[in-house]
Amino acid sequence: MAIEPVECKLGFVGAVRVKGLPRIALKLQPANPAKTLSNLKEKITLSGSCENVRSAVPCRITWIFESEDDPASSRRIPHSDLGVIVPKDANGVLRKTCALQQAGATPAASPAAVEVDVLKVGLYGKGRLGCEIELCLPTEDRAVLTASTSNLTIDTNIGLRLLDLNNQRIGDTSALEVGTQVRVQPVFAPVFANKRVRISIREVGESDSGEKGKPHEYTYDLTSGSVDYESMMIGFDGLHFDYRTGADAQVLEYGYTIQFLKPGTDQPLANSVPLTGTLLKVQKPRLSEFSLSLEPAPIGMDPDDATLDPFPPPLDVFDTWILYAAGQFEGIAHKHWTPLAMQEDFTFAVNVSLFARYMEGEGPALTPRHVPIELPPIALTVRDGRFGGAFDLRCLSNEARRNLAALGERQLSFFAVLEFSTELGIRAEKLKTGEQPHPIVFANVADYAANEPGSGHSGFSPMRERHMTTKSLGDGVCSNLVDASGKCTPLDFDQSW
Repeated sequence: MAIEPVECKLGFVGAVRVKGLPRIALKLQPANPAKTLSNLKEKITLSGSCENVRSAVPCRITWIFESEDDPASSRRIPHSDLGVIVPKDANGVLRKTCALQQAGATPAASPAAVEVDVLKVGLYGKGRLGCEIELCLPTEDRAVLTASTSNLTIDTNIGLRLLDLNNQRIGDTSALEVGTQVRVQPVFAPVFANKRVRISIREVGESDSGEKGKPHEYTYDLTSGSVDYESMMIGFDGLHFDYRTGADAQVLEYGYTIQFLKPGTDQPLANSVPLTGTLLKVQKPRLSEFSLSLEPAPIGMDPDDATLDPFPPPLDVFDTWILYAAGQFEGIAHKHWTPLAMQEDFTFAVNVSLFARYMEGEGPALTPRHVPIELPPIALTVRDGRFGGAFDLRCLSNEARRNLAALGERQLSFFAVLEFSTELGIRAEKLKTGEQPHPIVFANVADYAANEPGSGHSGFSPMRERHMTTKSLGDGVCSNLVDASGKCTPLDFDQSW
């Protein structure tokens, strides 16, 4: 065995005390030609050759699991207790053979073995099993039994399957859209019969306080094999999206936790490791269209109050025309039939507000300003990804009309601001009595091309608290500008607003 040189630099006067440890070499194999772990508690016997072992040596055990569904990847799972490398002969000399034993077991136990408690270790899955033995010595010598060369296999599989509305397994989730109805089917190996579990599904993004949104949660008493599926809808209320993925994230990710419970209770089973994993990832919906246009008022759409003053030119067009806000989200599931069921409509709420834009100042020092129009925001329902609603300026009071008319000579135009309803889905934040929820950052829920500095003056301008801002902060998205003649122009980001 090669010895690595060690260099120690000393001063004019010095002393070095060295305690030498021999390098230990191990090579372990399962004692049985082949063994499958299919019980919640199994004993594994590993033995083999060794060099420079005089007495029992404590060690750390890490199991190496390779799933039969994905042999290219592996998981490393620490054993729940320390192990001990035990020399097999008792001649008081350097041993040539050894075995792995559970720490605390009787030294003379025969045969030496390690007990694997599946729930305590969290050793879940179906596939091959290897291990790594790391000696608790300064030399950190270790031995690796790879899963590919081991004769150990395991069948303690638990997990969740995604089914479509035809009860067919969904293997590739990349094509799923927000609003898609899916069925989640828990799958358990027979070894878990008569166990009780709680399954939680939640959006992965965390809130500012580190807390996650309320999960979609249910409890099962297991028999064996697959159990009944649970139907749910991806996104927002269905999987309780809590809007904390961040503006730059392109996907909404949902994870799951399977926790074993005490029999007959909803309390976690002591010394049991929950299983966590990723259920699915879907692309965020994307705002592809949002515009404001001048349209003729529908027949019969007249204000109730006939005593209102008419608009002066050029705003007199609003005596017979309205401003119509409309838009579309891509990546939203649409209603359709399947052979066994119907994909329901996926709807959610948005609010649209109207603003007036005008120029302030004289000559070349003109500065754009904006003020909200004195009309309540329109609450709209997005259905099949589309939404639309009208602003009727004829509903303005006489005072509001005069205020608007005073801006008529200042290059007056209008734009709409789109926001998500604060009632949307399940909120992660905890509100005090009487406190209003904070606006939802738009890009945390849906993606869009943002008109920001450096973006080339394209896309939608983000807004927050009536000021232009960046995509990562904007709780609103602005439409184009439209003036009283019906001319539409882009609304550029301007930090002076």
